[in-house]
Amino acid sequence: MDWRYFLHVAEWANPGPCTDAEEFKVARTRTGIGRAYYAAHNIARLHVRLKGYYFERADGTRDDWPQHEQLWKVLLGSPRLEEQKAGSKGDTLRLKRNAADYIATGTADSLRREHAHAIKLAYEICKLLGMEFPRLPPKK
Repeated sequence: MDWRYFLHVAEWANPGPCTDAEEFKVARTRTGIGRAYYAAHNIARLHVRLKGYYFERADGTRDDWPQHEQLWKVLLGSPRLEEQKAGSKGDTLRLKRNAADYIATGTADSLRREHAHAIKLAYEICKLLGMEFPRLPPKK
């Protein structure tokens, strides 16, 4: 699975100016934020695994496939500046995804701005981790 395609789905989910009902616009935009997060999350998770990094649990055991907050902490603790930046951006994106999934506030316009920022962060994380790829052309 090439997780980068989740970013294409995330971009597609941006309703842009359209005549859809407000609730549908909000739902699509929230979905797009989640897809952007999971594109970056799964690419970062694979990167961590390939580099041999792991998350040390409180009991001292290691987790070779860290999830969510732990994943970004692993990257934040890296000696490489690019990975630290990816970890910081990833944690910011994780919080955006949590808000989109669990906090039912925001207008279609405010969520559209969050959506655009989520996609930007996801592309930046991919680039920092050496998985850069072209963006989709803008919708017409």
